[in-house]
Amino acid sequence: MAELPLRLFLQGGLALSRLPFENRETVAYEFMSQAFSLYEDEISDSKAQLAAITLLMGTLEQMGCFSDENHQPLATNCALAASKLLKKPDQARAVGTCSHLFWTGKSLASNGEPVSY
Repeated sequence: MAELPLRLFLQGGLALSRLPFENRETVAYEFMSQAFSLYEDEISDSKAQLAAITLLMGTLEQMGCFSDENHQPLATNCALAASKLLKKPDQARAVGTCSHLFWTGKSLASNGEPVSY
């Protein structure tokens, strides 16, 4: 029954990321850390692991409250967890999905200004 607490931590972190208060980044980071701990300690079935890591990545991608110093460790944890999946097709799918966490989608011109297309 680790999937339910995992989903609750992820939903809590996502909700916190959208609330405007002073320590939201710290509290949201703690929720994500707890979700990673549950994933690593409690989920052992390969199908459940793939589903859980996909949920973790999707939630992290939607959270816009993290600074770069907090986003990078979470994204790296996702990449490491994806690379440790047992089945190679699952690994490839998860690592490909995880690559979106490292791409911001913001193109910058040579002068540092955002480019609009």
